[in-house]
Amino acid sequence: MDFFKRAQQEPFRWGQNDCALWVASYVYEQTGVDPAKILRGRYKTALGCHRLLKKEGGLLAVSKRLMSEFKLGEDIGVFELNGVEIAGIQKGDFTAFKTPHGLYLEKEARLICGWSI
Repeated sequence: MDFFKRAQQEPFRWGQNDCALWVASYVYEQTGVDPAKILRGRYKTALGCHRLLKKEGGLLAVSKRLMSEFKLGEDIGVFELNGVEIAGIQKGDFTAFKTPHGLYLEKEARLICGWSI
């Protein structure tokens, strides 16, 4: 089954299948490298995720460290959406985001930093 179709069916779970770990799962599926292996299971709630990101310098800083072996590009990245940093995947003219409410596609997200896979 296509990664994006599965994303519509698989529930959002903090520390397993949240916005950033969903993107890391995409990277793993495409490359065989799980850039977020060290983060999986380290938190189970939104508060736990927030605390981890705060301790590590934020989503952008964590993403830059974890994606350091990949070239800069636009396949996946950290985007600004409605004033919030969120990890996403480029899909045609849209950016796909995993949210607690399902898969969300947006045309107007601004790429802050991205990578090619």
